[in-house]
Amino acid sequence: MMRSIYDLAAFQKKLTDYLYWYNYKRPHSSLKYMSPMTFIQSIIPKSA
Repeated sequence: MMRSIYDLAAFQKKLTDYLYWYNYKRPHSSLKYMSPMTFIQSIIPKSA
């Protein structure tokens, strides 16, 4: 059973936490088990 979320602030916090985890922490197999942000940082040349 799905629980309804009536507290908009709590929903926004949970969504933000999930998106942070998904993009900064979770390894993706299609990116050679790197997080999306780690992958992006690995292909963008560092400025001098």
